[in-house]
Amino acid sequence: PDGRYLLYSMAPFGTFHIWHPESDLYVVDLETGENRELTEANSDDTESYHSWSSNSRWIVFSSRRDDGSYTRPYITYFSPEGKASKAFVVPQESPDYYRHLMKSYNVPEFFVAPVEVPRAELLDAVLGDACPVKFVSISVE
Repeated sequence: PDGRYLLYSMAPFGTFHIWHPESDLYVVDLETGENRELTEANSDDTESYHSWSSNSRWIVFSSRRDDGSYTRPYITYFSPEGKASKAFVVPQESPDYYRHLMKSYNVPEFFVAPVEVPRAELLDAVLGDACPVKFVSISVE
């Protein structure tokens, strides 16, 4: 969000990284051009989809580090110097919450306010007809 860093996930092949245990998070410093693995937050299993907080200090990402099967949301602090802290699973009221949950969190996102779209309107958007999209080509030099 502040334009300083670019975060991405990388795996040796494929585009749906949640299925690749080799997938890790990487960060590019857009001021210096330094590109590196975000080793402070990565694990030996899958790290994939990610999202920045609005102040650029926190990252939430999907990880399969707990059991290799279920994707859970992890958070790491990201310093202004470009270093991440040790990641931790998003806390829940019950410590057993994730152990008993048979669902995955594939696309975690931060929100700054509650979602106030009525359920019917959200369902119409999701289940309705697709909208035409204009694709714009850009070149990166």
